Formats: sequence, C-alpha cells, structure tokens
Amino acid sequence: MKNSTKVDLALAIMIELARIKDDKPVPLARLTNHNRVSVSYMEQVFSSLRRNGLIRSVRGPGGGYKLGLQPYEITSAAIIEAVEPLNAKLSQRLDGDMFSHGALDSFWGNFNHHTKSYFGAVSLQDILDDGHRNMSFSKESPLHPAE
Repeated sequence: MKNSTKVDLALAIMIELARIKDDKPVPLARLTNHNRVSVSYMEQVFSSLRRNGLIRSVRGPGGGYKLGLQPYEITSAAIIEAVEPLNAKLSQRLDGDMFSHGALDSFWGNFNHHTKSYFGAVSLQDILDDGHRNMSFSKESPLHPAE
C-alpha cells in the first residue's frame, strides 16, 4: 500500500514543526521550499491540519505556523485523518462493489481497525524518538512492545 502525497506531506510538516525547539512560528515559504511543493497545495494541507487543531497560525510580521498541541498529544492517526480519512477508501470500495463479499468485507474491516489502532497508538513524539519501531501487532492487543 502506498501513502498519498497529502499524508506524506502532512506528516513531514508536523515532524518539521515538532523539531523546532524555540517557540517561533515557521513561515509557510520555508516549509514550502523545504518540501518542494506549490504554495497552494501546501495551503490545502495546512488548512486541514489547522481545522483539526493540530497546528495554529500566527499572523503578522514574524508569523507562520506552530504546533497546536504538544508532540506527545498528537497521534499519527489525527494527522492522517485530518488530510485523508483512513477509512475513506474502504468505505468507497464496499459501497456497491461487485467484489463485496462477507469474508472479504470482514478482512478489510479488520485491516482498517488494526491500521487505525496502530496509527492511534503512535504519537508525533514517538515518530521523533523513533519509538514506533518497537511496536508490533498481536491478536490480543493491536499494539504491544516487541520483545
């Protein structure tokens, strides 16, 4: 499976904002140049992140964007859901799909559930600390530290 460009960009933006230790806002132009995307595309992603409270804008000279919450309070699921709902493709596929079948629907439903569980358990701070590498799936619990 491949992530969308919007998801990759949203995660990259959030990681970049979280890495900034001082409390200064980051100008959109700096993030646009660093990520090599158009300003209008970047604005779409920022708008979604801002509407969901993940970032906030600071107006005026020296303005830009900052995280809306602490990195440990922001899950990767929240970032992804802000720009592209995790179950949108699954819902589209199941609605009137000629391949819709009970077992197949159950398989994709379980996949969707475990995907959401994983992304919900990985915070932006985990990504920064590389802590998500020690997580794995189990039947009893979607995530637990690997042994």
